[in-house]
Amino acid sequence: MEPIKLKAQNLNLFFGTKQILKNVSIGLPQNEVTSLIGPSGCGKSTLLRCFNRMHDLTADARIEGKLYLNELDLHDKYRDWETDRKSTRLNSSHSAKSRMPSSA
Repeated sequence: MEPIKLKAQNLNLFFGTKQILKNVSIGLPQNEVTSLIGPSGCGKSTLLRCFNRMHDLTADARIEGKLYLNELDLHDKYRDWETDRKSTRLNSSHSAKSRMPSSA
């Protein structure tokens, strides 16, 4: 079995007082394909948005628990994430960027 690349431990996500994700723990192995399957509205995309820190942009979002990439705490406020993003390829690929419109 491959080592764990991406991990959530006891993850809880709130928007205001409403709890969206409840005590989610999952480990995603390196070099393996993993699919998240479930009904609409069960939190699949919401979990992925937590790993990508997209909820940082939402004023009333609050995350409890831990998220890790290569054992790095993704919500460590004291890390230089720009440097880490380049070294761990957490950012989107160049091909995905080229498909995006250059102006709004």
